[in-house]
Amino acid sequence: MNIYPNTNYSEVSRVDHPIFQAVENEFNNWIDNSNPALEYHEQYFSDEAIYSKKQAIQGAISEMIDEAQETGAPVKISSFDFDAVFS
Repeated sequence: MNIYPNTNYSEVSRVDHPIFQAVENEFNNWIDNSNPALEYHEQYFSDEAIYSKKQAIQGAISEMIDEAQETGAPVKISSFDFDAVFS
C-alpha cells in the first residue's frame, strides 16, 4: 500500500480507512518489537503519555504525505522509517 503526493490527509487519517489501519499495524509491530519497548510503551500508554497511539499514527501518515509531496513519488508504507517517526 502506498501514500501518493495527492493523498487527502483528512480522508486517510480516519480510523476506519485502510491506510490508517495499515499504519496502525506498523505501529503495533513497532511497539511490540522496539527497544526499549517499555520506555516506548510508557510514552504512548502511561498516565503521563504525551502522545496517543492515534496521534502517532496520524503523525506518521502526515509525514508520509509530506515525503510523497516533496519527492513527487509514492511512499510505500511497508518500507517507511516508522522508528524515526514513532520514537
